[in-house]
Amino acid sequence: MGLAFESKRLTIAVGALALLGVGVQILGVVVNVSYVTWDWLRMNLNPANAYLFVPEISPIPTHLKALLAGRYIDLWLLEVYKQFGISVFLITLAVPLIILAGAIVFLGTQQSESFKEEN
Repeated sequence: MGLAFESKRLTIAVGALALLGVGVQILGVVVNVSYVTWDWLRMNLNPANAYLFVPEISPIPTHLKALLAGRYIDLWLLEVYKQFGISVFLITLAVPLIILAGAIVFLGTQQSESFKEEN
């Protein structure tokens, strides 16, 4: 992984891929997969797992289409707020952000240390 940050070009490429990965994860979290699965079942696909082999109805494009259409959105974080209050909501929101910030700081310090060693 450290080799990916050797040059600015590779760092930008890794950053773009990381953003793409985050986007795919957001699609998986924001759209309720149960409703998408029910759509697949209603299609009577033959074989039943045909959605794995047909790009137009595979999970990522299907979730993106549902999100853009405003269908099957499951904002579980709002449910956390409604059921448990503001303190649990903020903790739930803060934990992944703290982990992400820590990873960015760690990678930044590792990159600056390797840059100092090279010069």
